[in-house]
Amino acid sequence: MAIGGARGVVSELLEDTKTGVHPLSREELKTALLAWYSEHLETGRVLYRGDQRAIDPYTHKEMASRFAGVLEKAISPGVLDLTDSRRIALARQPDSRQAG
Repeated sequence: MAIGGARGVVSELLEDTKTGVHPLSREELKTALLAWYSEHLETGRVLYRGDQRAIDPYTHKEMASRFAGVLEKAISPGVLDLTDSRRIALARQPDSRQAG
């Protein structure tokens, strides 16, 4: 459960993966907690209902693989020579052609 703030990425992630809820009001919070409490009273537990297929892309292994791919692209020849400080400085400067 995420509490507080506006709907956003966390809300979407909880919904898409079916791993939780993000109540935006006291009433929504109360409804979610009462539903879980009622389930516990009836069954002795609250079932986990996460969608494993939706969760799999967010495992540490998958996220590390994506990050490695980004790093590979960043250090590929011709993309950016990290040994040339002048090119790095130029890459950080705003492009005057894009302004205005």
